[in-house]
Amino acid sequence: MAERSSLVAGGAGFLGSHLCGSLLEDGHQVYCLDNESSGRFENIDSFRDQDEFNYIKGILCTVESSSKITHEQLPKNDPERRQPDIAKANTLLKWWPKIELDDGVNRTIRYFNSST
Repeated sequence: MAERSSLVAGGAGFLGSHLCGSLLEDGHQVYCLDNESSGRFENIDSFRDQDEFNYIKGILCTVESSSKITHEQLPKNDPERRQPDIAKANTLLKWWPKIELDDGVNRTIRYFNSST
């Protein structure tokens, strides 16, 4: 078990994934938190199987962090809606989520809290 733990919000994004990699190299236990609005799994594939790396899908305020949250204006070219339309998955694959997002995030948080 690593001596130091770090939470990286936006960890599946380009910059966050590089920060996760550097922290892992420095011996940290890394908790990568990402809401998957723009992060990509390809950015974290190289260390997803490491015991010291934990991925949490969620939003920072959900995990009750004391970290300061800052709000910035969106760039002009940033899309207003990031949540994908999953109707195509339902139509083609007959797939639909079985639980609500908040319930899934809370279950994940409880799981990782119980394993530390």
